[in-house]
Amino acid sequence: MNWLKNLFASIARFFTTRFGYESFRKALPYVKLALPYIELAALVVSGRQQPTDAIAQVLQQKFPNLFAQGIPKTEHELKLFALAVATELLRMRAPELTTNELRKAIELAYADYVATRGQTQ
Repeated sequence: MNWLKNLFASIARFFTTRFGYESFRKALPYVKLALPYIELAALVVSGRQQPTDAIAQVLQQKFPNLFAQGIPKTEHELKLFALAVATELLRMRAPELTTNELRKAIELAYADYVATRGQTQ
């Protein structure tokens, strides 16, 4: 339930400035596009699917020291890794978005993913 409070607090912060509002409006159409990347990231992080060479290369370049000790172990590390994977996958598809806009689209897609799967994270 804490993630839901954080999500709404993050969204509320967006609306306190005109830039935030415009950024949110720009990211909103990409939520549907981001959902498959959330699902793919979940498969990769869970070990049920190996990342393609292209995905692995992008992640290694972007996050060379992200998990230097190997595969993440805790639930929070796994979630962070999955969100990072999904963000970079969406960046490859929508390079016109800023990092902030990419993250908002991913966060909203993740909220949808969790809600439609009945999970409680």
